[in-house]
Order: sequence, then C-alpha cells, then structure tokens
Amino acid sequence: QALTACAHCGAKPSQVASELRFECPECGRVSDGDDSEHESARDKRRKCTAALRETDHVLFDVAWREGPAGMEVTLIVVDDPGRTIPEQLNVLPLRVAGQPIVPVVLRTTDENSVFDSIAGTWIATGTRHRELLRAFSEDGDRHLFPFSKTAKVVDVRTELQLRLRPSCPSKRADG
Repeated sequence: QALTACAHCGAKPSQVASELRFECPECGRVSDGDDSEHESARDKRRKCTAALRETDHVLFDVAWREGPAGMEVTLIVVDDPGRTIPEQLNVLPLRVAGQPIVPVVLRTTDENSVFDSIAGTWIATGTRHRELLRAFSEDGDRHLFPFSKTAKVVDVRTELQLRLRPSCPSKRADG
C-alpha cells in the first residue's frame, strides 16, 4: 500500500495471488514462475541451471469451515522427520503477538511414540514428539517463539498419528 505507482510504467500496483510456487532444489530460490535458468539464491552473481519444482505455498495444512461467528480455521501440523522442529515451526503464521488464538492439531511422526487407544493416553513419547509438544506448552522452548500465546493444541483424534517409515524399493514384495 505504501507503493503508489510502478517506477517503470507509472501504473497503480495491484495484489495478485500467485497460483503456483516453484522452488529450486539446488540453490533454494523461490519463484512464482517456472524459470529454467535463474539467479542463484545463494550467490546473486551466478546463474543456476537446476530445474525449479512446483511446491506448496505453505508447509502446513489448513482446515476451515464457515461457522456461526464467521470463518473457523485450524492449522494441522504434521512433523516432517527430514526437518528440525524449529525449522518447521518458524514458518507457521503464529508469530504475531496479540493475534487471536489459533487452534492447532499436532501430528507426530516419532516412531518412538506409542498411543494406547484403550486407555486414551500416550504410553511413550519420543524425543521429537516431546520437542513438538514442548513448543506449544505453557513453559515453551526458550529457543522458540512462545506459541502457547497464539495457539492452542486441540487434538481431537490423538490415536491418528502419521508414522513415516522409510522403505527400500528393492525389498518390496511386488508379487
């Protein structure tokens, strides 16, 4: 809004939502166009020839519905075992002090966590799982934003946990 006119053509700016988002697996460049050769995100003086890949706009899922008081939004955070917990949490839109409390569903991929569906409680929680829960607790993690001030964990089906186990294609039984 601070920009009143384009410096090149003088036209009034407009906001357009990008339909696609591309990211370079080589240099990390993010773009809304599929540039075959692009400026490297690491070194602006160099060109990167790696192909950009289409990615999601956000690294979390959003569940929403129209409610009696307006739009009801819940963030669904599924732990990515290939990234650290701080990397995953720092991209969440929960870092604005004073914003309304956002409901969050947490799903762990920690294979050391075990939920007893009969007792309705966790029998064991793995290291990653504890780290994820601590980030949203009242005590929080001193290295992270205090997410308990802007988010509330609302796990409605705690027994539904996504567990990703790497599998070797050569060991699959195809027939």
